[in-house]
Amino acid sequence: MRRKQGRQGRQGRQGKGTNSSLTARVTLLGGAIPRVLVMLSLAVLVLSWGATTTSASPSGDRETVAGGWTRGEVISSGLYHTCALKSDGTATCWGLNGSGQATAPGGTFVSISSGGSHTCAIHSDGTVACWGDNTYGQSTPPAGTFTAITTGGSHSCGIKTDGSAACWGSNSSGQTTLPPALGTISAISAGALHTCAIKSNGLPLCWGLNTDGQATPTGTLGTFSSISSGGSHSCGIKTDGTAVCWGLNNYGQGTPPAGLGTIGSISAGHVQTCAIKSNGAAVCWGYSGSGAAPAGLTTLQAVSVGGLHVCALRSDGSAACWGDNTYGQSTAPAGLQVVTTVSVGLHHTCSIKSDTTIGCWGDNTFGQSLPPASLTTTTAVATGMNHSCAIRGSDSTAVCWGDNTFGQSAPTGTIGALTAVSAGGNHSCAIKANTTPVCWGSNANGMSVPPGVTFTAISAGGGHTCGIKGNGTAACWGLNNYGQSTPPVTATYTAISAGDNNTCAIKTDGTVGCWGYDGDGQSTPPPGLGTVLQVSAGSSHSCAIKTDNTVACWGFGIYGQNSPPGGLGTATNISAGTTNTCAVKTGGTTACWGDNSYGQSVAPAGLGTVTALTTGLFHTCSIKTDGRTACWGDTSYGQITPITGTVNAISAGDNNTCAIKSDGTVACWGSNSDGQNTVPAGLGPLTAISAGGSHTCGIKPDSTAVCWGGNAYGQATLPGGIGTLNAIGAGWVNTCAIKTNSTASCWGYAAYGVNTVPAGLVTVTAISVGGLNACAIRVTGTVACWGSNAYGQSTPPAPTSTYTAISAGFYHSCALLADGSASCWGLNNVGQAIPPAGTFTSISAGGFHTCAKKTDGTTACWGDNFFGQSTPLAGG
Repeated sequence: MRRKQGRQGRQGRQGKGTNSSLTARVTLLGGAIPRVLVMLSLAVLVLSWGATTTSASPSGDRETVAGGWTRGEVISSGLYHTCALKSDGTATCWGLNGSGQATAPGGTFVSISSGGSHTCAIHSDGTVACWGDNTYGQSTPPAGTFTAITTGGSHSCGIKTDGSAACWGSNSSGQTTLPPALGTISAISAGALHTCAIKSNGLPLCWGLNTDGQATPTGTLGTFSSISSGGSHSCGIKTDGTAVCWGLNNYGQGTPPAGLGTIGSISAGHVQTCAIKSNGAAVCWGYSGSGAAPAGLTTLQAVSVGGLHVCALRSDGSAACWGDNTYGQSTAPAGLQVVTTVSVGLHHTCSIKSDTTIGCWGDNTFGQSLPPASLTTTTAVATGMNHSCAIRGSDSTAVCWGDNTFGQSAPTGTIGALTAVSAGGNHSCAIKANTTPVCWGSNANGMSVPPGVTFTAISAGGGHTCGIKGNGTAACWGLNNYGQSTPPVTATYTAISAGDNNTCAIKTDGTVGCWGYDGDGQSTPPPGLGTVLQVSAGSSHSCAIKTDNTVACWGFGIYGQNSPPGGLGTATNISAGTTNTCAVKTGGTTACWGDNSYGQSVAPAGLGTVTALTTGLFHTCSIKTDGRTACWGDTSYGQITPITGTVNAISAGDNNTCAIKSDGTVACWGSNSDGQNTVPAGLGPLTAISAGGSHTCGIKPDSTAVCWGGNAYGQATLPGGIGTLNAIGAGWVNTCAIKTNSTASCWGYAAYGVNTVPAGLVTVTAISVGGLNACAIRVTGTVACWGSNAYGQSTPPAPTSTYTAISAGFYHSCALLADGSASCWGLNNVGQAIPPAGTFTSISAGGFHTCAKKTDGTTACWGDNFFGQSTPLAGG
């Protein structure tokens, strides 16, 4: 189940959950930590999406390859969406769909291009079709036939069959006004506010906005075989196969790397450029916020750079995407494992695996993604707004977990055995073995008081509940402000699903009927839907599985939640959530699409075994069993770029990472705003290292300490007489250490009392410094914390046993108990303080997420996953 407000309420909530909250959580002590990604996504209104060069070529050049895709102009990254052509010529799109740019029409195509908020493609007969935003006429192509198509920020261009160019849409900077000297062309590319083409003699020519020289290729460049217009720069491939760029170069996007050699494909994005080398490997340069190409991506045919994401076409025809995934534009959904049922909640997802165990992922603020260990077998699962319920396989009783503010996670002990369960907004309902309904939790609108009749199916919605009575008719109760509790009187049904403010059901003839709120079209099944096997009503969209097991969705789709991805195939189970959708494919694997802000649309994969783990502000790093580093999460400063060689120790700071290499020397990478990555000359080897907010500290072989980097509060200045140390920890603006006599000492920012070690904390074995607090383990195994306690981060719970490890995050703290279990306390706004069950050998609390090394050597992470910092890399 999922929650719905009106469109304004929903968009406001989304803003608070992404950019607004991100800005708030990185603005501390009156100064904001730079977040280039946030500034870009807020400030850039019209970007370029760097479609792969659009050249005039016969459709016969479009070679079909394995995986259902085709070679040629067949994959294109837009601002927040991606489109591709399948081997049968049909189009498929995923990502942001607020203007319909990711809802491809029917028919077959030979070329496709994704722009700012629109998409254009060439039909098999040469005519052009465009869809999405049409504010400036960019989706209204001229009549006639074309051989090539390209889409920019708010304009489109193409090459007609006679070799001439045509452009339409916004002309605010002259980007659609063709130069008189253009003549016939062989290639064309539309950028944000400019356009470039290759004339019939091979020379480049550009027009439109030229504030940064993006429309002025140097006259001595020579002839080109390919060209690509980006945000404020342009790039091309010369006839000798080398790359050249011109225009804005503030992030290095206009400077091809040395040694690039010859390339076969190039794409200029907003602030980044990518190319495919002759060996099939991807090389990208410029803004690093899109992340590096995934390891092992070596057999590529084409590449396309979008707003802040990149997609490429492998030689086997499959798509690979990386970078920003806020709207699902980088996720061609992959399966978790074999499952039988999937259920999508507000920001979390649960499924029943083939072995009848439960798996959940996504938001865990209330523990809704952490099924109790006692739930070993299940026959049904349901996810609500912030809670989940299941039917236990052993005795058919209800088990619920997560938010229990209204008692929605506490079924009464007298319910007995159940045949069905459903979790709603703040209430839950079930059908007992005697076919009577029962509900528990909030009853604000009467949704938890069912009528005294027998039911065959039940569904709990936002503020109402619906069921199918024994005679097949529907009955609803609770909130009815949109008519969601008033089903048609005479119809009979076989299945029913209550959404936030609407209800959908399958009639006895197999067709779908919906009632209630229809402001986003969620109660209007599409024409030609036909008969269905299953229906699911979400927050503002609805989905169904048709009788041929294909998926159809309708309603609001700004996150792409109503646009099943291409290649999805057939499905056996589906669940529409608030802003995302998940389905169980016929083979038992899981596919999800739409919003992924909480990781709810990415079924987690394993990292493999590791020997050490460390979390930064928005990134995570580890040492694998072979001694190499593996990092994931935010890469705005290059802090997740692994170094070559093997390491002995690693530490993630706010936006940088440092490691001790196997020879004892130090290497640091990422942000160097205050010199935290500039290792002092002649430092020599270290035995321990700790990266903080903007400074780094280490311990030398003689047990003396050294610090470097930011020192605004004295955090990098060792106190006089500190002597020799056993351990050192660099926090955000403080540093703490354990001396060789086992006493603790802290220095740096003086507020909140971090520098004042509590009286009675005589001897300690471990210490950790967080945002504005510190924690330590006494020799007795108990924990002491001091400093800021605004969120309870300095108030550890009473332990059931002694502690063995401690880690202070930004506003939360975590520790390991002697039995290996984890305990966390403090801020829990994104689930960072609710560890999963199991045993661990080490733990690291980051900015707003936590990671731990399990006893089998694998990694578990929980909490914020905005940058993917809580999703360990597959295979390391």
